[in-house]
Order: sequence, then structure tokens, then C-alpha cells
Amino acid sequence: MILASQGELDFLALECLAERTIALAQLRKLADPAGGFDPLLETRMSALLPLALRHGFRIVTNMGAANPLGAGRKVISLAKSLGLRVKVAVLSGDDVLSLLEPGMRTIEARGAPLSEYGALVSANIPRFSWPQSLTPSNGK
Repeated sequence: MILASQGELDFLALECLAERTIALAQLRKLADPAGGFDPLLETRMSALLPLALRHGFRIVTNMGAANPLGAGRKVISLAKSLGLRVKVAVLSGDDVLSLLEPGMRTIEARGAPLSEYGALVSANIPRFSWPQSLTPSNGK
């Protein structure tokens, strides 16, 4: 919060994903299709969105996790409740679970079929860009 309120920033990046967190997010999305994004999204954005608009920096994060569109909608709703106007851009397409078949082999040394590992919860490809970008409306 100190950096966001006192720093001269163009962008503030919040890196919030790893293999375990994306799998846990997929489980949350299975339990609630409207969920699946970082549970701290609302808390963090409530604090950061006003600062981003006041100081003119952009927030870039992957807090969308297993549901980037849901996270984007949540940020827009949150911004409206705070009386703020923001632009929200969402990147998706990293979820490749539907492309996998039980007979596909793993890349490990023994090359076992995926079916030997039980039910798959998550299969995501890493992105070299951020899955979600939040941009203040002031054009910066």
C-alpha cells in the first residue's frame, strides 16, 4: 500500500498464481461457477482502485485465476460501488483441461497415461503476459 500511495508508478503488478493456487481456484470454480478467482481480489482492489485513479497508475494482475471473466466483472461491480469508473481488460485461454484425453501420455520418463493419475482438476498453460489488466479510466 505504501508503494501504491507514495510511489511514482506507471504499473503495479500483483503476481498471485502458482500451480497450487490455480488448482485450488479451479476447485472453487467447480463448487461455484461464479467463483474461481483469488479470494483476496475484492479486498485488494477496494484499497488499490482509488489509489490507481488518484495517482494515475495501472494495476496488472493474474488474480482472475480460474475465472478471469468473473474477476473482471467483480472489479467492475466493486468500482461502481465505490463510485469509480475503470476500464477492465481480461485475458483468458490458458485453461486446456478440455483438450486432454485420458489416454494421453505424460512427459515424465515413464510416460504414463493421464488416466493413471485419477481425475484431473486443472490443466493450464503458463502465460508470459498477465491474464488480467486493470486500467484507470483517466487514459493512462
